[in-house]
Amino acid sequence: MSADRVASRPSLLQQGIRRFVRTWLLPVAIFVAYLALADRDYAAKFERANAISHHLIPSYASFSEFLQSPPTTYQISTLVVEFSSLVGSSRTVLREIIFFGLTWVFYYGFIHVLYYLGGWAMRQMFFKFKPSANNLKLSTEAQWEQILHSEKAFPLYCVVPTVGDVLRHHGFSQMTDSFAECGGFARSLFNFTIYMFLVEGGVFFVHYWMLHKWPWGKKYLNHDDHHKYVHEDEMTTWSGFAFEAIDGTLQGVPFVLFQFVVPVPEFLGITAGALVGIWTMYIHVAEPALPWPFMGADYHSIHHIYNWNNFGLFTQLWDWLFGTLRHPDSNTRKFAEETRANRKNLAQLHQMFGREKTA
Repeated sequence: MSADRVASRPSLLQQGIRRFVRTWLLPVAIFVAYLALADRDYAAKFERANAISHHLIPSYASFSEFLQSPPTTYQISTLVVEFSSLVGSSRTVLREIIFFGLTWVFYYGFIHVLYYLGGWAMRQMFFKFKPSANNLKLSTEAQWEQILHSEKAFPLYCVVPTVGDVLRHHGFSQMTDSFAECGGFARSLFNFTIYMFLVEGGVFFVHYWMLHKWPWGKKYLNHDDHHKYVHEDEMTTWSGFAFEAIDGTLQGVPFVLFQFVVPVPEFLGITAGALVGIWTMYIHVAEPALPWPFMGADYHSIHHIYNWNNFGLFTQLWDWLFGTLRHPDSNTRKFAEETRANRKNLAQLHQMFGREKTA
């Protein structure tokens, strides 16, 4: 890290406040904004609901009074019925809360299953077939640091697919329920190819320009936080999700954004979402290499070592188009060993490779 970045490092309190805002306040703010757009008369309805609740369930002067005479099941169920009838239109606050909340909970559970089960399974394969792999050498303490880093970002990560599902629920998305609705199997695959081409381009734009080149993004989106994991023995399957919350969330936005542009079956959309989770863990363990045109783990390792190459997700296409592709060879391995002995910060790497065009 450069000297000016160290000198201006925020205090622990500031860091804590920023992390809290990124982890929890942003999802809540997005949710509240969504409610406001979904039903603009929600404030008046809430006041009416509050009046109904006071009528059906008495106020309590203290918590002990509540324990002595809690509301009955009948009172609570009646309150729910009254409130549901009060906001019984197609876009009600109650229904929006339930739909948004349950969808978010589903994805919050899903990402944990994917992360822990997928990460564990991948590590077991290395233990069985290549126990000498560098990604197995990281200490337990360092692994827990990566896991906790990921956990802090998960709440905001889950807002992205949740917003996508909610917008689809209200008819904004072009995602279809079946292959037939998309024009058949062949047309679905063609559309999915176009969709993934756009998604890859979107992820490349976010990763290359917003997180690595744009001065404001470099300063405030904190992609540097992920690049503290540099060499093969510093990364594991757990480091694949270890981003600052906003950083990792932005890289997931293209998967939802282009659902509003290209019709794709829901099955393929969900498959792409699950695949990117597994893929993200795979490319952070340095091996095994994959054939052309994939941006395999060996290529992504170069990205962490050089910082200015191989920004793509699944394929090498967008790096090839923009001249940022660097292939693994003896020179990259030599540079990796040199930087292990003489660690270089991101500012130094920027000065060395930021304007270089490789092919």
